[in-house]
Amino acid sequence: MTDQAPSHQGYLGRILRVARGRLGRQTLVTLFIRVGALGFALLVAVVLARMLGTEGYGAYSLAFAWVQILLIPGLLGMDSLMVRETARLQQSEPERSRSYALWSTKAVLLTSLATAIVVGGLIVALHASQRPEVVLAQTVALVLLPMMAVTGTWQAILRAIDRMYIGQVPESIVVPVLILAGAAAVGASSIDLTPAEAIGLRIAGISVAVLILGWVLFRALPAGSVKRLAREESRSLLRSSFALGLIGAVFLLVTRTDVVMLGILSDLESVGSYT
Repeated sequence: MTDQAPSHQGYLGRILRVARGRLGRQTLVTLFIRVGALGFALLVAVVLARMLGTEGYGAYSLAFAWVQILLIPGLLGMDSLMVRETARLQQSEPERSRSYALWSTKAVLLTSLATAIVVGGLIVALHASQRPEVVLAQTVALVLLPMMAVTGTWQAILRAIDRMYIGQVPESIVVPVLILAGAAAVGASSIDLTPAEAIGLRIAGISVAVLILGWVLFRALPAGSVKRLAREESRSLLRSSFALGLIGAVFLLVTRTDVVMLGILSDLESVGSYT
């Protein structure tokens, strides 16, 4: 018994020393943010499900699942690429970080907007085969695509410069809080919430998150003049981004295809019950 107490105290002492260190503090903060994000996500799901009903929540979930899948061509692996490249730049050319940030932002805006336009055209062309509220929700949800692509890229850059927990707060905490506030305002006005309006609440929340992330990124990146990347360098980065995007696409397809397939093969009530 006497031999075990010092051993336990030694383990506890080492754990406390790690927790007091920078890495330990960041790990704890990240853990709290993720737990809070899960709690808020669950609360948002419960509130929207009660306000929209089973079918309405099914239409909302299906539209959002489609957007998450469309992030594969929208992001084109740029988030993974920027983690690698920004971390590399901090070791050799930190002054070029802003140039890379601007280039990656332009790239994902171009690809995500092109994806949204093409898919939007397909939705309009095939609208006769779907219910009007589903078409409207899916069309409105496409507005989320460029916003989510940009936030994903900026979060990756912040992660590379050791600002991961700050980059998580706007999307994980601010967005669900604003959605809940908007849902409460709609509920207080005795107006029935529609799937498209629920998507609109998320658009409003992510718009605020984009502004916050942009401000944080501008202040966090090392000072340096913004210069256009050379054409060969841009092409090389795009090739690497595409390869990294294929790897990330596998995980995203596995986690979100179930909702989309259920929406294709069954009805909205089944999607709402499943999600």
